[in-house]
Amino acid sequence: MAKQVSSITELQQLMMQMVEDAMDDSADWVVKETKEMVDKVVYKAYNPKVYCRTDYLKDSIDVVDMSRSRRHYSMTIGHNKDGLDWWSISEHAINYVPTIVTYGAVGTYVGWGDDQFGRRRYHNIQPKGTAYGRPRPYMDRTVETLKSGNKYLNKVVANLGVNATVG
Repeated sequence: MAKQVSSITELQQLMMQMVEDAMDDSADWVVKETKEMVDKVVYKAYNPKVYCRTDYLKDSIDVVDMSRSRRHYSMTIGHNKDGLDWWSISEHAINYVPTIVTYGAVGTYVGWGDDQFGRRRYHNIQPKGTAYGRPRPYMDRTVETLKSGNKYLNKVVANLGVNATVG
């Protein structure tokens, strides 16, 4: 059914609502693309020998913020700690694990602590320069991939449902 508008302001509101709906419809796809990039850039980079992977880095990726103003709409993809047992690694793991992985910001950590299964064990984190310590910028790579060939823009335009294409 066609919508009726009686002013430029109503038209702008209608168009912003259409864009917001299209971006909302694209959100799950962007989250999926980001998780696939974590698999590719982070998890396939090496197999850990001194710890067990929890997949929390990948599983925590979600839409963490959506905001809309009169003329702009934005969506932020990040790490959502809800529903995951980040505490089993460390109280602040959600704050430092993505940084370590992205920038390779790690030195040597040796000491006793609980692993993700609650077992007390000796930790020997491998230093910078090893596969563990190399930068693996999964978010930057996701952005590059989504921008290349207007992949994200094509998805949003397709979700607008107005029979438009990106030129």
